[in-house]
Amino acid sequence: MLTIKIADKFIKNFNNKISKIFLFFVLMAIASYSFHSYANVEKNIRYEVVFDAGSSGTRAYLYQINKDVMKITPLFDVEKKLPLEKVDDIKTELINPMLGEIATFLLQEHQIKPDEVVVSILGTAGMRKVTESQQKEIYVRAKEAVSDNNFKPGEFRTISGQEEGVYAWVDVNYLNGTLEKKKTKGIIEIGGSSAQIAFATDKTKHQDDNIMSIKINDINHNVYAVSFLGLGSNDFNLSITEKSEKDFCYPKEYNENNISGNFSLEKCSAIVDSILTQFPNLKKLTQNKEFYNSEFFAISGLYQTLNFFGMKDEDKTGLTNKIKDLCKKDYSDIVIYSENRDKYNTFNKCANAVFANELLFNVLNLPSSHIKAMKKINNTDIRWALGYAILSNKPNG
Repeated sequence: MLTIKIADKFIKNFNNKISKIFLFFVLMAIASYSFHSYANVEKNIRYEVVFDAGSSGTRAYLYQINKDVMKITPLFDVEKKLPLEKVDDIKTELINPMLGEIATFLLQEHQIKPDEVVVSILGTAGMRKVTESQQKEIYVRAKEAVSDNNFKPGEFRTISGQEEGVYAWVDVNYLNGTLEKKKTKGIIEIGGSSAQIAFATDKTKHQDDNIMSIKINDINHNVYAVSFLGLGSNDFNLSITEKSEKDFCYPKEYNENNISGNFSLEKCSAIVDSILTQFPNLKKLTQNKEFYNSEFFAISGLYQTLNFFGMKDEDKTGLTNKIKDLCKKDYSDIVIYSENRDKYNTFNKCANAVFANELLFNVLNLPSSHIKAMKKINNTDIRWALGYAILSNKPNG
């Protein structure tokens, strides 16, 4: 009996050891798999900063990019009201403080060092007004500043208006989940110096120079994109102030900048139309059937204008009535109205609204149901910089 008990005990101990050894190897296998899976995920995660060097200021956006599944997540952004082309010391006034904030965020929130992050600086309409030699000099200094901050230099150039329109189109449809659907959204964007219009088309670049062909997630898109330098809100308002009857585009009681406000919708509309006729390519859009078959998001400055007047789903009658109701008031009343809305350049709001009204419904003749003002999609701000990040980070590219 004693011999049998000893044998049983030996067998139990042996089995326990075998079980422990087996468990050890199972856990090691799981740990090894998890480590390699994590390493593979981390290898395909990258961080990129895109500078939007616009005519009214410079903004930098930090993105986390998963190239395997083409997922781009906005993490952080910083802005300075300093246009790149107007800064004397690009490094100390602009690049250093902006990248300093981004570097701090990366280290604290993601334990990422600057030398792991690519930085691209892209100029838009403001930089398009600068000579090529001046642009080259500005970008050389900008690149040096990026390197001095230990970030990886990416692209440093001025993008065309067509590219800006396409990037905004990609951004909107990525956020809206329509990039992989047959029916995409078009965009009408008004910036500080230029305006962009972009929409999908079945035609190809060989048929029209305004068409850009792009490929995302193995899906081809042909995007008709046009840009109008001078149709940004700042430039357009400057054009209005050069007219002898400019007073009719500004509210009563506004008496600054050589303007004595005396708003008249009819007379201001005539002034706006006289400026829009200087852009004949706008009418060319109206000859495109696909333009009228598209639904558009009004973004950037156009969104700001329509939102100020309480417009969401736009229609000509509604916007016209809102302009009449608000712009007949004294300037002081409009300032009070703006307290709960957008306070930036309140004196220009009526002129901007007439511009939007004439552009959308008289020149482009858009059906009312085809335009909607949008600032965010799925709780993310609309920015062409994200569209650029998508196109410059193809999966496995």
